[in-house]
Amino acid sequence: MMKNLKTLSPKARTGLTAVLLAAIFIFPMLGFSQYVYRVCVISVLYAILAMSLNLIAGVAGQISLGHIAFYGIGAYTSALLCVNFGISVWLGILAAFVVTMLFGLFIAIPTLKLSGGYLAILTMSFAEIIRLILLNWT
Repeated sequence: MMKNLKTLSPKARTGLTAVLLAAIFIFPMLGFSQYVYRVCVISVLYAILAMSLNLIAGVAGQISLGHIAFYGIGAYTSALLCVNFGISVWLGILAAFVVTMLFGLFIAIPTLKLSGGYLAILTMSFAEIIRLILLNWT
């Protein structure tokens, strides 16, 4: 069994981080098909979503149903900026981060005191509003 990451020494954590970074940089050069790369990218995206849900539900103990709204806001922001304005992908990702952060701040300020079912209803409503906006976007 693998040890918990918290119990590893700082040198072991640094070594593990270096190995993971090397694997990330070497993986695209291995010559797999586009399908394999696509599946890996989607798997990493879902892992990021799962970690965010673990943070809010597991660590903070809150019920939030609005994660997909922030995912959609970031995706639409980066895609629209890259396609319509021709900016680079990296600037699109950075802009998506900033816009999603602003929406998160916009929804977080009124919900700071909410918990339980009230937070779940508000975040679900936010996700539904964003879904309808993105669905009816012209």
